[in-house]
Amino acid sequence: MTTKPLPYAFLLLCLLACANFRPVPTPFPPAEETPIPSPTFAATAAPLEPSDALPIELDIPFQLRVGQRAVLGAGELTVELQTILRDWRCPSEVQCSEAGALDLAIYAWLPDLEPTRFEMSTNPMMHQDVIPYDTYEIRLLAIIPYPKTIEETIPMEDYLVTFAVSLKTE
Repeated sequence: MTTKPLPYAFLLLCLLACANFRPVPTPFPPAEETPIPSPTFAATAAPLEPSDALPIELDIPFQLRVGQRAVLGAGELTVELQTILRDWRCPSEVQCSEAGALDLAIYAWLPDLEPTRFEMSTNPMMHQDVIPYDTYEIRLLAIIPYPKTIEETIPMEDYLVTFAVSLKTE
């Protein structure tokens, strides 16, 4: 019985590709170490009053920074960007075998209900870019800035996340 060298060559090629991969360091602790505070805008310079929440409309993209809130209509739904959990996206000036992803946490709530915490991710395999909540869907559309180098640490207050809220389709 003779072995064919092609499968071994492919395996060797895969191993060599992985050997050059360097994970992107994250300035944030893993999710399991992150305490879950109530939504209080602790990450902003000054607490926001409910009137300071960004008014939004269905199906229209909007942007939030960590600690900011958006309110749909006359308060039918409130969404708050709580924190960036992990940013392990491959920097634009680095060649990686995987694109990486960014994970974040939001709060969403309806009038007279307690906030519900959700984790969202840009990782397509996680299917966490759309969160169903009551009769709504909260979509994660974009995140800026994008890391350029491995050494770069993006400050929490610099993240700007684009979302959209729509009615659930059945």
